[in-house]
Amino acid sequence: MGDPSEIPAIATTTLAKNIGVERGALFRLLTSIEWIEKSKESKAWLLTQEGKRVGGTYKKRDTDDAQWIVWPETIKDHALLKN
Repeated sequence: MGDPSEIPAIATTTLAKNIGVERGALFRLLTSIEWIEKSKESKAWLLTQEGKRVGGTYKKRDTDDAQWIVWPETIKDHALLKN
């Protein structure tokens, strides 16, 4: 496989659509498999070490510093995301 930075990154909401589950259900799943967790201070979703290990990163908007979690597009084929 090529450089991981060459794989398109998709937002969690897009991942939910791609695997055919509701957004909230995917966030619950990602929490249960310990890829993400909710910050107690800011209520923002954060990547865990495991989430980073499987390829999760953050994308940041330049205009207001908002950030969100993105995943490599290939994550949709991960065994833990299969129904």
